[in-house]
Amino acid sequence: MFVRILFILLLLSSAANAQTVQITGSLYQHTLFIISSMPGAAGNDFADPNLSQLQTWDNTLTLLLAGNYNAAADSAALLSYQLVEFTDTIYSPQRTYYILENMGSNYWGTYIYYPNYKRPLVIQSPHPKKDANTGTQGVWVFRKSESMAFFLSGTHRCNNFSMLSTCSGTTTACTSTAQAYAISDLAHTTTSIFQKSTQHFLNAFGNTHFIQLHGFTKLATDPYLILSNGTQITPSPDYMSDFATHLYNEDSVLTFKIAHIDLSWTRLRGFWNTQSRLVNNSTNYCTTNASNTNGRFFHIEQEKVRLRNNSSGWLKISNALVNTFPYANLPVQLSKFNGTWFGKSVQLSWSTTMEEHSDYFSIERSTDGKDFHQIGLVEARGYSNSMELYNYFDLDVEGMANTTFYYRLKQYDLNHQFQYSKIIELNRSETEINYSIYPNPSRGRFELNSLEGVKQLSVFNQLGQLVYERNTLTNKNLSLDLSGYSKGLYQLVLQQYGGQRTTLRLSTY
Repeated sequence: MFVRILFILLLLSSAANAQTVQITGSLYQHTLFIISSMPGAAGNDFADPNLSQLQTWDNTLTLLLAGNYNAAADSAALLSYQLVEFTDTIYSPQRTYYILENMGSNYWGTYIYYPNYKRPLVIQSPHPKKDANTGTQGVWVFRKSESMAFFLSGTHRCNNFSMLSTCSGTTTACTSTAQAYAISDLAHTTTSIFQKSTQHFLNAFGNTHFIQLHGFTKLATDPYLILSNGTQITPSPDYMSDFATHLYNEDSVLTFKIAHIDLSWTRLRGFWNTQSRLVNNSTNYCTTNASNTNGRFFHIEQEKVRLRNNSSGWLKISNALVNTFPYANLPVQLSKFNGTWFGKSVQLSWSTTMEEHSDYFSIERSTDGKDFHQIGLVEARGYSNSMELYNYFDLDVEGMANTTFYYRLKQYDLNHQFQYSKIIELNRSETEINYSIYPNPSRGRFELNSLEGVKQLSVFNQLGQLVYERNTLTNKNLSLDLSGYSKGLYQLVLQQYGGQRTTLRLSTY
């Protein structure tokens, strides 16, 4: 306990120098400890974040999804959160997750991101203390299905009933008579980190589905499951009906009510759920039910014995999700996606290890990590079981004032299905060193000057292949001859003794 308190004090006093914390073990057991330590149905431990804190959290997620983990840790530390790089040793090969978890008194929840996800699913457990086992079920399903993220609330839903949500709806979950929801009930407030995280993942990825796990006490007239997308409208495609079919195949004893199929059903449909309203693009997430749906929100109310009680029930949910969102339907397996400055432009490079029915890549750029716009298209190979290399040059950034840019790939297959890559971040300031290259473009011969402090020099062609390397530079000037190679663009990488890398563009004709 003393060590934990000391760490918190150091964290608060030196937030700008935070680093990711590395832990190995069982992600399930780690999350189980977090749930067991979570404040209960009293104590008023939960308090809403303010607008500044919400903005800091949004920035933290932007950095996290961009793979800038140390900067994300710095940002998280400002909110008394730490970023844990957790290696789950239960699996072979081992899996690495990134966990944003509370280290102070901001009980806003725990958020886990898996960069190597197979399914763009966000598993959510907003009531792990009240709805028995939905928290442990959530992390178990998240791991088993290899989903993108897992969101876990930070307290019991009734923890702070002294302050009520201003959002519509009432409940008897915390009192004997129906009242407005507590602010600690994260499924029914728009001012929470839980809501902000849902919004961020919704905007950052165009194909995410949000799977929210709930539990209820089954009455004699109730089915085993009540499923809802937050509306009475049938989306296209209707993944929820597919999910019900796959779940029935797991357990034929199960009975269902699906809100957009059984229109007379009115119990526990999640219409007041603020994440449901957000995902379905309601005009007001706090007060207005959604009038349309994209089918990307799953509100799952489960009876306990057959589904929530233990891992045999959890496996039914996981298998149904895996069969509803099969990994084989994804158009490509992306092995890497990188970006480097190439002079005053950006070179994007990626490779695939498998392609099936792949059509093309849409390259998207953002200046804030949230709003992305298409800047180009690259045709895919179509079918391949070997490594395929791709490049794209973004020449437009030279005339832009921004210093930071974000990129992602939108990968389409021949059936117009798509998936997103991870987001990468590039900062222009990393290239602002006044090296001199003349002439450029040239017929293949370049004079490089002002190379003080450069340890290593490497030249790559447009396929990312190394064509020239110099590991020791004895002076600040160098003659470089590429005339024996094909005409075109080359990438010059200069590695300084201090570790900084500068990437410049060379052009031959």
